[in-house]
Amino acid sequence: MTAFAPNAFFLFFSRALDGLTAGNIPVAFAVISDSTKPEERAKAFGLIGSALNFGFVFGPAIAAFTLTLGQAVPFIIAGVITTIAAILTALYLPETISIWEKYKKENF
Repeated sequence: MTAFAPNAFFLFFSRALDGLTAGNIPVAFAVISDSTKPEERAKAFGLIGSALNFGFVFGPAIAAFTLTLGQAVPFIIAGVITTIAAILTALYLPETISIWEKYKKENF
């Protein structure tokens, strides 16, 4: 939506929509907390922290290199990557409640 915003109103609306749907990081931390054993939890949190930092460093770098192709290209690339991540999450992320219930039965 940001890539193809015809005016400032649509740009503002796209940013507002992004803000309303930006609760993905706490959900990722909750999934890690629910689906890992306590002794492996620090490693899992470190891995997700590294992945987030990787995105914070290389995301702007990729955007800078693709700006020569057009101002909308970095937003299109970000949208494609986000769509792929959402599809892979829907297909491969197991339900964590059942994992947690199974873990509690085995260990408590």
